[in-house]
Amino acid sequence: MKEKNGMAAYVNYLLEDISNAERSVEKKEEQSPREDCLEARMLDVERFITHEPRNKFSRICGLSPEIFPPAEKLSMIQLRQVNAAFTRMLATWNMTTGFPKRLPTARCYELMVSILDEKAHVMNYGFLCFDFCTEDPEGCAFGIHCTCRRVVQRFEAEERGEREIKKSKKSQRPVR
Repeated sequence: MKEKNGMAAYVNYLLEDISNAERSVEKKEEQSPREDCLEARMLDVERFITHEPRNKFSRICGLSPEIFPPAEKLSMIQLRQVNAAFTRMLATWNMTTGFPKRLPTARCYELMVSILDEKAHVMNYGFLCFDFCTEDPEGCAFGIHCTCRRVVQRFEAEERGEREIKKSKKSQRPVR
């Protein structure tokens, strides 16, 4: 526990670094074209669809994944603080994450830090969502918390006709 408490000063600096990585209103206006709003939105979508992103998010925001300590070195409170700060910073770049509600805090932290190694488009009018979903529960970044797991299980049950069996059993209840 001492090691985690010894991280307090470092985490404070890390939170400051994350705050400094936020996109300022001035920078956002500078990066946004001055064209008609609808036309600019359409150009943003077209760029997203037709062009591969050029830069990793670490280069865009100025944070390096190496400055983030392993999750096990941080307390639960510190993980929550860093996750909240990182989420706020992402929002300033019109980015967000899509995590299952019950995903452990440490796993959220690890996945958020991994965003820094991803190439990303900076959207001026829409949001880019890092959802990490492969729609395949096997090998999913969310592990047992994969939301696709239930969908796949329901689909497989329907394939086997289990729903029909369960329904017929309910209709055959004894009368009292």
